[in-house]
Amino acid sequence: MFKYKDLRMVIISIILVVLCVFSGIHFRYDRMKLIVVLLLALSVIPTLIVRFNASVFEDGMLIYTFRGIAILPQMIEFKDLASYKLLSKHVLELQSRNKTQKIYLVNAIAFYKELDDRFTQYKNGQEI
Repeated sequence: MFKYKDLRMVIISIILVVLCVFSGIHFRYDRMKLIVVLLLALSVIPTLIVRFNASVFEDGMLIYTFRGIAILPQMIEFKDLASYKLLSKHVLELQSRNKTQKIYLVNAIAFYKELDDRFTQYKNGQEI
């Protein structure tokens, strides 16, 4: 479930769920506020389960980058990718044509291995 999940969004979602639980405990006697807290918790849980998964395709990858005040998806094609390296267990650095960016994943090692396999396959296919 968390194979290539963006680490920042997992942490933010967990914090929001914990805040919803504590506010639910605090507002347990006020039904209207409790209903609002439960609705907020139900809207936060899908971000923890479904969204913000990085993916590697045959000719590119989908990652999530911090832009302004939001974490937005970005598609990077292999033709634009100059280099990539694994910095730690959760951090991967990608250098494209004009910019270097770090992506934070729950399992960056597995993402790096899959990226390396697909990128070498792409480069071998380009040389033919």
